[in-house]
Amino acid sequence: MYNFNQMFDKYTKAKNLGTTIMNTVPQVDATRYDEQPFFRLMSQQLDEPVLSEREKHILNLAQTGDQGLIEDARAVFSNEQTDVCPMCLQSVTAEYKASLVESITKVLNDDVDHYKANLKSLRFSKIEENEFVLSGIPGDMLTNYHKAVRSVNNIIEQYNVFLEKRLNSLFIPITVKPLGLCKAINLLNEEVAKLNSEIQSLNHAVKDRDKIKNELLRISDQIAWIDAKDRISAGKEAEVKLEKTNDDLEEVEKSIDSLRRERDGEEAKLKKTEIAAKKINAYLANVYFDKDRFRLVPTEGMYKIQVRGESVPPNKVSTGERNVLALCYFFSESGKGKFEGSEDNEAQYIVLDDPISSFDMENEVGICALIRERASHILDANEDSRITILTHNTSVMQELSHVFDDINSAKTKDKRYKIDYFELHNGKMEKSDYPSKRKEYTVLLDRAYRYAKSTQEDSDESFLIGNILRRILEGYCTFNYGIGMGEICHDEILRTRCGEAYDMLSNAMYRLILNDGSHFEERVASLDSSVTFNRYSYQEKRTMAQCVFVILNYLDKDHIAKQLAGVSKEELRGNISKWQRQFKAS
Repeated sequence: MYNFNQMFDKYTKAKNLGTTIMNTVPQVDATRYDEQPFFRLMSQQLDEPVLSEREKHILNLAQTGDQGLIEDARAVFSNEQTDVCPMCLQSVTAEYKASLVESITKVLNDDVDHYKANLKSLRFSKIEENEFVLSGIPGDMLTNYHKAVRSVNNIIEQYNVFLEKRLNSLFIPITVKPLGLCKAINLLNEEVAKLNSEIQSLNHAVKDRDKIKNELLRISDQIAWIDAKDRISAGKEAEVKLEKTNDDLEEVEKSIDSLRRERDGEEAKLKKTEIAAKKINAYLANVYFDKDRFRLVPTEGMYKIQVRGESVPPNKVSTGERNVLALCYFFSESGKGKFEGSEDNEAQYIVLDDPISSFDMENEVGICALIRERASHILDANEDSRITILTHNTSVMQELSHVFDDINSAKTKDKRYKIDYFELHNGKMEKSDYPSKRKEYTVLLDRAYRYAKSTQEDSDESFLIGNILRRILEGYCTFNYGIGMGEICHDEILRTRCGEAYDMLSNAMYRLILNDGSHFEERVASLDSSVTFNRYSYQEKRTMAQCVFVILNYLDKDHIAKQLAGVSKEELRGNISKWQRQFKAS
């Protein structure tokens, strides 16, 4: 069995390797790193020449570590173009420069230059590491090799630091204690030998791979034949043990999970994470009014999702929950890299695109509460902060209008925030009346009227006009007659009041709602424009909008004028009269 395992391990390595390793790692020539000449030269004392006072001062500079300054001075004053001292900015004569260069040269004589050249020649070169990405070489072997290389290079780096120090102070001997470079190189060569032996072994295994495979198959067949009976018996015993082990494992895993959560919680406090889980969870609790309903849990450098205390994978999180999490994450970004309590001190410009309309009623309330808290805090923290909210839904506009009215209600008149409302018409932004003072029905009726009398298509309104017209009819019929919009088509009141225009108006009503009578209530309730309405042309949609106003006028001649008080009665009468004519039978 031992030979089989060894052979199988050898075959596995050869199979994973795929091809031979052509090159081995070169040994390091230890003679190139002899430390003794280095020690002798570093401790050598240079003879000091007989010097003048100025030359003694220059020598003192060299001995106190300013060797480079002296060499720079010699280079500067050897230049014929130099006529001003760069240190004191005084003019210098040619005679003074020649005298100074002579003094420096006397101090830094040929012996010094020769010594300096010898020093530089002893600078040790670092060992270049070979990179191995082949899976066949054991990781510990590669680790030991790289560790040995770094050990040698570390000693070389220390020696080179001493050398640079002596180069900067040539007259100051330095006694360097041996750091064991030769020993480190010998250890490195031992690791290189092991590495090369492994490479050769892998090369042989690749060459003999098919032969090893056949031998393994032969041995495996023999082992299987011998062990079959014993394994069946052992398998039954193992099943019993496995069941007990699984039970024990479950308890251990629970204990491990508990300990891991405690550890992760402590590690998360120490690490600077990009996502402020504490802040996001606070926002989530604000939305759901429940701190355990949906929360992030920091675990092993990442965040996991918990819903009502149970871990949930991201692909099981609903679209609504994702949108809530995205909004909470968005708000947490303003505090990134800032101290707690000062997250919103800097001016911000916040843009929210339809933050409410995609949620159900329960979550709408939570989102409104979150927006109210964040908006109030952001605007209070810095008077230059601004918030823009975009929406296609007038109900959302009214909800958010209430949110900001509530924020302002807690402030004195001079401290209240200015709120502006704009609407997009024909590609242009127009300032709108204050929507919270207008009923949603009136807003929808006003939009439908503008669409009915339009001469050019507004693509944004065209996409929504089906919903708008249906909500107008549903609201009117339910409030005034207690029936649905589909039933009004069969109502005797409408038939009587519409007269000869009834058939065409009734036909247009069905075009507005659907093409046939199937699933009428479900499709009306969904108010989904994409079901049938968006396939109509702009002219057909505008005609249906005109049809709705004609029907409302037949049912109640004063209704439209009262709702659209901002439109002159003459304009309304003229347009509705013109629209009525196209629905009368010819």
